[in-house]
Amino acid sequence: MIESIQVKLRLTSSDSIALPLTNPNCVKVDLGCGDRKRQIPPGFIGIDNYKYPGVDIVRDVDKHGLPFGDCTIDFIFASHFMEHVNNLIFVMEEIWRVLKRKGILEMINPLWTSKYAYAHPDHKRLIHPDLWSWWLPSADNRDREAYGVKARFEVLKNFVQGEGLFTTLMAVK
Repeated sequence: MIESIQVKLRLTSSDSIALPLTNPNCVKVDLGCGDRKRQIPPGFIGIDNYKYPGVDIVRDVDKHGLPFGDCTIDFIFASHFMEHVNNLIFVMEEIWRVLKRKGILEMINPLWTSKYAYAHPDHKRLIHPDLWSWWLPSADNRDREAYGVKARFEVLKNFVQGEGLFTTLMAVK
């Protein structure tokens, strides 16, 4: 299954700038989709650690990275995924690597002050709204250099609604 997806991406992702989500050629990934892969718009590639119904690729992204070539993905959706990640820097580098220039990462995470941030035994981290500023191109952050981080993202949206943090990042390349 992974090989056929990689071939398809090479054939349909020739643009260097990300296509809008509404474009039928937009390559979309639902990262950590579980048994609720995003259906609107249709065509999401579902990735999860476990073979739930609707999962297209079973893969531990935290250990093995994303199974796509550089700059082949237009849009990544990650709902309640980042709080389960052990190595956030590695996963963000992988997301940035596969996203096209101006590619979009849309995330929903439990707010760090929410009871839901603590309610799952597999949650590895709390997500604060300021976390994503670490990847801003303008951030003066010597740690990024020490960790060898190349990934840069602009924050397009970052707001709290109820118990959730809704964040949209755009890959800067």
